[in-house]
Amino acid sequence: MFRNYDEAVGLWVPDASSDQRYDTKVYAFQQRGEPYNANATLITEDDWYCSKLIWAAFYRKVDIDLGTSGYPYPVSLPDDLYDSSYTKVYLLFLYSFCY
Repeated sequence: MFRNYDEAVGLWVPDASSDQRYDTKVYAFQQRGEPYNANATLITEDDWYCSKLIWAAFYRKVDIDLGTSGYPYPVSLPDDLYDSSYTKVYLLFLYSFCY
């Protein structure tokens, strides 16, 4: 089930070094061309959804777990990234200003 949000945020991981950020960016770009699958789990490495790609880049490249949920099949949802103790908001966009 998808959730409707009334705001969008930009997140960053302030404790990640510039080298770690670079490594996560390279990893994410290397996944270009892989299929999108909104039902993918964290177990697979050959299909992606938005927050899984960010989670995997940090977890697999620099061993930072930005948060997961789900049982028995683990997933990383946008709320998991937002609620992570590693992330901070750097941008807030309220949709109510668009109407």
